[in-house]
Amino acid sequence: MMKNPVTDQVENLNLPILSSQAQGWENILVEQFQHPPGEGSCHYNNEHTICLSLAPRPVRLLQIRGGKTYAGLYGKGDISITPAQVPFFARWDSEDNYLQIRITSRFIQQVAQLALSMNPDRLELLPEFKTRDPQLEAICLRHATRTV
Repeated sequence: MMKNPVTDQVENLNLPILSSQAQGWENILVEQFQHPPGEGSCHYNNEHTICLSLAPRPVRLLQIRGGKTYAGLYGKGDISITPAQVPFFARWDSEDNYLQIRITSRFIQQVAQLALSMNPDRLELLPEFKTRDPQLEAICLRHATRTV
């Protein structure tokens, strides 16, 4: 089961509506959130975060991540990626619904080394404010509906 180190900070009072935490998985946590209009921030030292929008209607969103700002509309299927150790803040003006996947940095490094024969020290996960990836979306939704 994935545990949050004391150094991780999450400032959001809403708990997930679904979570894989009871599954006992190592290195990955999948949670679905549904928030009223508001704001939140987080900072995970040892986990990379992927968020997939499930919002049925576009949500106006302000994001600040690692000193860079993005403001715009997010709709179902839009993906945001936040590398470990990067502080993240968001503000949204309407109800938001999204899937959050947290993957430990250690696991990503192990995959790079074992499956890709890559030096994990040369691996860098780049932040993305808003991107689309049909394959990643399909994987996220498949796992969310089966296991969360």
